[in-house]
Amino acid sequence: MNKSIKRGLLLGLASGFLAIMFGGWAITVLAVFGGILIGFTSRSGSGKPAAFSMQAVVVTALVMSVLTGIGGIIFDQGIADLAVVTGHPPAVTYPAAILGVVLGVLSAAGMAYVQHLPNPRTARRINYLVAAAVLIALPIVDQATQLGWVASIIFAGVYIVLAIGLDVVVGYAGLLNLGYAAFFGFGAYATALLSSNQIGVHVNFWLLLWIAAAIAGIGGVLLGAPTLGLRGDYIAIITLGFGEIVPVAFQQLIKITLQEPITCVIIPAIQSIGGGTPTVQCITLVDKFDLTAGVRGINPIDRPVFPIISPTDEPIALIIKVAIMLALVGLLFYYFRRQQRNGKVGPGTMIASGLAAGLILILFIPIPHTTEGLLAPFWNTFQPGQFASDNLLPWWFFLLSVIGLVIFLKLRLKNSRLGRAMTAIREDELAANQMGVDPVHTKLTAFAMGAAIAGLAGAFYSAYVSAVFPDGFGFGTSIIIMAAIVLGGLGSIPGNIVGALIIFLADLLFLKQFQNVLNGLSTHVLMPSVTDPALKGFIIANLDPVKYRFLLLGLVMVLVMAFRPEGLLPTREQRMQFHAEEPVEEEAKAGAA
Repeated sequence: MNKSIKRGLLLGLASGFLAIMFGGWAITVLAVFGGILIGFTSRSGSGKPAAFSMQAVVVTALVMSVLTGIGGIIFDQGIADLAVVTGHPPAVTYPAAILGVVLGVLSAAGMAYVQHLPNPRTARRINYLVAAAVLIALPIVDQATQLGWVASIIFAGVYIVLAIGLDVVVGYAGLLNLGYAAFFGFGAYATALLSSNQIGVHVNFWLLLWIAAAIAGIGGVLLGAPTLGLRGDYIAIITLGFGEIVPVAFQQLIKITLQEPITCVIIPAIQSIGGGTPTVQCITLVDKFDLTAGVRGINPIDRPVFPIISPTDEPIALIIKVAIMLALVGLLFYYFRRQQRNGKVGPGTMIASGLAAGLILILFIPIPHTTEGLLAPFWNTFQPGQFASDNLLPWWFFLLSVIGLVIFLKLRLKNSRLGRAMTAIREDELAANQMGVDPVHTKLTAFAMGAAIAGLAGAFYSAYVSAVFPDGFGFGTSIIIMAAIVLGGLGSIPGNIVGALIIFLADLLFLKQFQNVLNGLSTHVLMPSVTDPALKGFIIANLDPVKYRFLLLGLVMVLVMAFRPEGLLPTREQRMQFHAEEPVEEEAKAGAA
């Protein structure tokens, strides 16, 4: 029981700190998420249901929920008034706190019960259903409660895709890539150039999405080729140099001049050697062409149109789009039939196949507009027209589709022959080569796959922001993505997701709100009591937590590497590798005793 209380206090302090910056219905949302986390992690290390204690789970969730509610009440009834920031009335705060306690305990108990079902497969399916329900309900809850979190979560989702892609290169193949943001830039700039007025080309986004991935993949092959004979730190140095070159190229490709070499170089050189003067006029193919717009960036960028088939399509375009739709349906049917022949068709496969078929039809076929019913917001999300900035639902589900696709590909890669070859290269390249693994093909494929995933993220990012700038693809971005996969755990998809969410939500959401609260407190509480002008200037200049985000990130990384070097959610292999000596030490102590 003491252990449960301590765990509840630890989680409650974390969620209470978040609630003390937002208040209102954020109390309920944070309590529910905390309860789901407590229930999901309630299974013991041995995995035996006998070690399960519902009382311990309830106590942990109760302590966590109560502290979360206290934090939200402190914000709305005290800090918000002192800092003169937007708070919530008691009619919202207290019901949210009570509902948070109830739902936090119920969600923890329900998830804990699911984790200890006798059939692990049933528990896994229910976990998937709960995750899907939470992901579908989150934008609706965010809009109903006016939290405003979904916009920041979408940005964090882009970096989840990047973390998963980089983990293919670093976590699977063991190739330290410090220039990964360059491929992110390739995808973003390819989308920007081919769907804007910069060069006057407007390609359909759904086709451009794969073009951007292919261009980034080619860039990954070009980067991987010089590193084939190198190992370890030397690969990191080459990728670091490549990552520094690409943003500079994006800045400087603004006055491109191309001259025809025969008339401009070869013939004048021959005439000069013979003592004559050049008589042939130089043919200039391109004169001071602005390709990337330099530091000004490219904007606006065309956004996706939903659904793909539009009533105004030309006959040829309509035929191509219908052919693509039929091809996707055919691939889905082929996969289903192959699973059926292998005897692997169960309820989960049938449900997933039905959802995939429905998603394909929704993507391609227009749906009539409606204004009535509870499902009207979802129903109207798929109407013909461009994605809009003020409607985040299409972007949300589009991002979930991209993340789901990337996770599916990575899972298939892990269990494939190529994935095992990458793991062998990571562990011992010389031994893998002697056992028949082709290091050249494996390394190039790893670079290409990781870069292609970054290209997908870049295409989504440029369309979502509707602008790209070269300073967003520098060395700092690569390091932050690397920190996300190290924080979560190398080779772990849940670790990639959790690491990226922690780092980028802390930067995009929580630190900014913390800054607003501190600015309000310093302006209305602290500054009136300070009489020294020098001290007042020092406080104004330094009381900004956003300035210290890299300091906080470094501190978090130091603590994680010191106390949990395998990451927050490591794979089983990583956990065994970092803690392989612990059972040996325990056995030695027992033998000595």
